[in-house]
Amino acid sequence: MMELQRTAVVLCAFIWAVCSYAFAQDLSPQKPDVHRERYAQASEAHYIKGLEHASEGKFEEAEKQFRIALDINEFHSDARKSLKMLEEFNQGKLERTYVLTTFMNRLLNVKLQKIEQRLGAVEKRIQPLTRQRENIDTKIHDVQLDIDRKLFRLERDIDEIERDIDLLEGRISR
Repeated sequence: MMELQRTAVVLCAFIWAVCSYAFAQDLSPQKPDVHRERYAQASEAHYIKGLEHASEGKFEEAEKQFRIALDINEFHSDARKSLKMLEEFNQGKLERTYVLTTFMNRLLNVKLQKIEQRLGAVEKRIQPLTRQRENIDTKIHDVQLDIDRKLFRLERDIDEIERDIDLLEGRISR
């Protein structure tokens, strides 16, 4: 009975150690990076939505989006600058046309950056395909050369056989 109790205690300790290890792995340093990235993406999405509203002259909606972006990521400097610009506009320090143009410019720049990122990702995916295509083209060229060489040899062999037959025919007819 005592041996059974010791085995049970050892088994429980082992299970506890395995569970502790698994729990520690789940809280590994990689997890916060994933969450940080998601927060950054969410914050950026609200910032962009704010730019869209602001470039359309919907400044109250824009302000809400910029504030949400800052609530998610308090270090989002572009959202902070945009709020400051709206504040200065509301105080009469900036003209409406200037504010609209500035927000439209920022929105277009953000969209261009996203396009460049997407293009970069596409180029990275295409590069291996391009190399594979080049390898295939090289193989096709090599096969064509090999076929040409073999055909030349076959043609030469056939010519030689025809000469041998001509010689035989010449000997037979004499």
